[in-house]
Amino acid sequence: SEDLSLCKQLFQEFSERNPYYPMEIVAGINGERKIAEASVCVATRFHGAIFGITSGVPTIGVPYGAKVQRLFQFLNLGDWIADSTLKTGNDADWNSILHEMIQEALAGKFRPNYSQLKSGIKAHKEALADLDLFIRN
Repeated sequence: SEDLSLCKQLFQEFSERNPYYPMEIVAGINGERKIAEASVCVATRFHGAIFGITSGVPTIGVPYGAKVQRLFQFLNLGDWIADSTLKTGNDADWNSILHEMIQEALAGKFRPNYSQLKSGIKAHKEALADLDLFIRN
Protein backbone atom coordinates (compact mmCIF):
# COMPACT_ATOMS: atom_id res chain seq x y z
CA SER A 1 0.00 0.00 0.00
CA GLU A 2 0.98 3.64 -0.40
CA ASP A 3 1.65 4.27 3.29
CA LEU A 4 3.87 1.19 3.62
CA SER A 5 5.86 2.39 0.60
CA LEU A 6 6.29 5.79 2.28
CA CYS A 7 7.32 4.07 5.51
CA LYS A 8 9.94 1.98 3.72
CA GLN A 9 11.25 4.99 1.82
CA LEU A 10 11.56 7.10 4.99
CA PHE A 11 13.17 4.16 6.79
CA GLN A 12 15.78 3.63 4.08
CA GLU A 13 16.64 7.30 3.66
CA PHE A 14 16.75 7.98 7.39
CA SER A 15 18.74 4.86 8.28
CA GLU A 16 21.33 5.61 5.60
CA ARG A 17 21.90 9.10 7.01
CA ASN A 18 21.52 8.09 10.66
CA PRO A 19 22.91 4.55 11.04
CA TYR A 20 23.29 4.91 14.83
CA TYR A 21 19.50 4.88 15.36
CA PRO A 22 18.23 1.33 15.91
CA MET A 23 15.05 1.18 13.84
CA GLU A 24 12.52 -1.36 12.76
CA ILE A 25 9.42 -1.26 10.58
CA VAL A 26 6.65 -2.67 12.74
CA ALA A 27 3.47 -4.13 11.31
CA GLY A 28 1.17 -7.07 11.87
CA ILE A 29 0.11 -8.94 14.93
CA ASN A 30 3.09 -8.00 17.14
CA GLY A 31 2.96 -4.33 16.18
CA GLU A 32 1.23 -3.02 19.30
CA ARG A 33 3.66 -4.80 21.66
CA LYS A 34 6.74 -3.68 19.70
CA ILE A 35 5.53 -0.08 19.59
CA ALA A 36 4.92 -0.11 23.36
CA GLU A 37 8.55 -1.20 23.86
CA ALA A 38 9.98 1.54 21.63
CA SER A 39 11.70 4.74 22.75
CA VAL A 40 10.04 6.68 19.92
CA CYS A 41 7.35 5.77 17.40
CA VAL A 42 7.31 7.33 13.93
CA ALA A 43 3.86 6.43 12.66
CA THR A 44 2.84 6.53 9.02
CA ARG A 45 -0.33 4.59 9.78
CA PHE A 46 -3.37 5.43 11.89
CA HIS A 47 -3.23 2.38 14.14
CA GLY A 48 0.49 2.75 14.72
CA ALA A 49 -0.15 6.29 15.92
CA ILE A 50 -2.97 5.15 18.20
CA PHE A 51 -0.83 2.36 19.67
CA GLY A 52 2.09 4.74 20.29
CA ILE A 53 0.01 7.47 21.89
CA THR A 54 -2.02 5.12 24.10
CA SER A 55 1.15 3.26 25.17
CA GLY A 56 2.73 6.51 26.35
CA VAL A 57 5.46 6.33 23.71
CA PRO A 58 6.52 9.65 22.15
CA THR A 59 4.82 9.38 18.77
CA ILE A 60 5.58 11.39 15.65
CA GLY A 61 2.92 11.26 12.96
CA VAL A 62 3.88 11.26 9.29
CA PRO A 63 0.69 12.22 7.45
CA TYR A 64 0.69 10.05 4.33
CA GLY A 65 -3.00 10.92 4.13
CA ALA A 66 -5.58 12.97 5.93
CA LYS A 67 -6.47 10.28 8.49
CA VAL A 68 -3.22 10.48 10.49
CA GLN A 69 -3.18 14.27 10.36
CA ARG A 70 -6.82 14.48 11.50
CA LEU A 71 -6.09 12.15 14.42
CA PHE A 72 -3.25 14.31 15.71
CA GLN A 73 -5.24 17.50 15.20
CA PHE A 74 -8.31 15.98 16.91
CA LEU A 75 -6.14 15.15 19.93
CA ASN A 76 -4.57 18.64 19.88
CA LEU A 77 -1.19 17.11 19.02
CA GLY A 78 -0.50 19.16 15.89
CA ASP A 79 3.11 19.76 16.99
CA TRP A 80 3.65 16.00 16.81
CA ILE A 81 3.06 15.93 13.04
CA ALA A 82 6.22 15.59 10.92
CA ASP A 83 4.92 17.48 7.93
CA SER A 84 7.56 19.51 6.15
CA THR A 85 5.06 22.05 4.85
CA LEU A 86 3.61 22.59 8.33
CA LYS A 87 7.02 22.93 9.99
CA THR A 88 8.77 25.18 7.48
CA GLY A 89 6.21 26.55 5.04
CA ASN A 90 7.92 24.77 2.16
CA ASP A 91 8.97 21.27 1.16
CA ALA A 92 11.97 20.73 3.44
CA ASP A 93 14.17 17.68 3.87
CA TRP A 94 12.21 14.86 5.58
CA ASN A 95 15.36 13.42 7.11
CA SER A 96 16.22 16.67 8.84
CA ILE A 97 12.70 17.08 10.18
CA LEU A 98 12.54 13.49 11.46
CA HIS A 99 16.05 13.71 12.95
CA GLU A 100 15.14 16.89 14.84
CA MET A 101 11.81 15.51 16.04
CA ILE A 102 13.35 12.19 17.17
CA GLN A 103 15.99 14.11 19.12
CA GLU A 104 13.24 16.19 20.75
CA ALA A 105 11.25 13.04 21.54
CA LEU A 106 14.27 11.38 23.16
CA ALA A 107 14.76 14.57 25.20
CA GLY A 108 11.23 14.33 26.59
CA LYS A 109 9.03 16.15 24.10
CA PHE A 110 5.97 14.45 22.56
CA ARG A 111 4.92 12.72 25.77
CA PRO A 112 1.15 12.29 25.99
CA ASN A 113 -0.58 14.52 28.53
CA TYR A 114 -3.54 12.29 29.29
CA SER A 115 -5.54 14.89 31.22
CA GLN A 116 -5.22 17.26 28.23
CA LEU A 117 -6.21 14.45 25.83
CA LYS A 118 -9.20 13.53 28.00
CA SER A 119 -10.44 17.14 28.19
CA GLY A 120 -10.00 17.53 24.42
CA ILE A 121 -11.97 14.36 23.72
CA LYS A 122 -14.68 15.46 26.18
CA ALA A 123 -14.97 18.82 24.41
CA HIS A 124 -15.30 17.07 21.04
CA LYS A 125 -17.97 14.73 22.41
CA GLU A 126 -19.93 17.69 23.80
CA ALA A 127 -19.65 19.52 20.48
CA LEU A 128 -20.88 16.43 18.62
CA ALA A 129 -23.80 16.08 21.05
CA ASP A 130 -24.70 19.74 20.49
CA LEU A 131 -24.51 19.21 16.74
CA ASP A 132 -26.73 16.12 17.01
CA LEU A 133 -29.33 18.11 18.97
CA PHE A 134 -29.15 20.91 16.39
CA ILE A 135 -29.68 18.47 13.50
CA ARG A 136 -32.59 16.70 15.26
CA ASN A 137 -34.35 19.98 16.03
